[in-house]
Amino acid sequence: MTENKRLKWTRLAWRTLAVLALSLIAFFVLTPTGRYLARAGWEEAKILSRRRPITELATDPSSPPALRSKLALVLSARVFARDSLGLETGESFTTYSTLDRDTLVLVLSAAYRDRLKSYSWWFPVVGRVPYKGYFDFEQARREERALTSRGFDARLGAASAFSTLGWFNDPLLPTTVRRDSLTLANTVIHELTHNTFYAPGGAVFNESFANFVGARGAERFFRARGQGAGEVRGPPIDVEAAVRETVRRIGYGGEGFDPDSPQVVVRLKRQSAEIAQGVDTGGAGDQGMMFGYACDETPELMPLPIVLAHRLTQTLAARRKDGTLPWLRPDGKAQVTEVYEDGMPV
Repeated sequence: MTENKRLKWTRLAWRTLAVLALSLIAFFVLTPTGRYLARAGWEEAKILSRRRPITELATDPSSPPALRSKLALVLSARVFARDSLGLETGESFTTYSTLDRDTLVLVLSAAYRDRLKSYSWWFPVVGRVPYKGYFDFEQARREERALTSRGFDARLGAASAFSTLGWFNDPLLPTTVRRDSLTLANTVIHELTHNTFYAPGGAVFNESFANFVGARGAERFFRARGQGAGEVRGPPIDVEAAVRETVRRIGYGGEGFDPDSPQVVVRLKRQSAEIAQGVDTGGAGDQGMMFGYACDETPELMPLPIVLAHRLTQTLAARRKDGTLPWLRPDGKAQVTEVYEDGMPV
């Protein structure tokens, strides 16, 4: 190759790189998705720059005892996820990073009001996902209002952790450490599941899969540590006697099912030290999620068919107990079907 040709190709290469660089700058500055990704990258860089090895914090006498206990739990859960569950851990959850505020990220989700379909966003690498995380909380609220004005059901919620899918060594965060030990182990295994497998564009499957592995993995983790399926704290009780008395009080006994015959298996153990450090003195803490439903069809704020069915079964129980229907057993059932027009019973 002559000197002139070499110089020509060098200039072409530099021009191509310049065009690509300018295109990337324009994308990150001028487009909404680019600005969103630039903000997310900046926040992730801050989190990564503040990482400290968990092994140092866990042995540092100046660290609060509760924090040291939870850090040790995270390291144990991480080893269990790698050795017993076969997950790819890399160096994730070997460091701890601080935040500037008590909320990590707000997650926006939305759905069409007239169909069982979620609104989705597209991003490079991960494809379409039915949620979008925001480090800029005001922008998140603006986007929520914008979706609502367009006719969607929109919702904002806080997330305590997220995964970079193995691209970076994700640190443990204060928002995750605040949770009880069961949720903490679940979260670590959940996020490591994302690091191990993530199907681009399959957000529903990815989350369902990680939820399953996280929940079942945390259960196996605590069982391996000698902690049972349930934990209690308080004065000792005779669980077996309480179960038999409850069955008898419901109405079973005599012919058929005998409360004294079945074996009662008790799988309760004393509350673990990790959970005890993270909750108040009144119970085992908030270790789950509860969903409710309400409507204005009845004073009970429940649909009319279920209210009528409840009243029927209550009447059946009363007639059984007063001897009017001596042949009726405690498992009597009722089903009510109601006709609706324009969303209301008629």
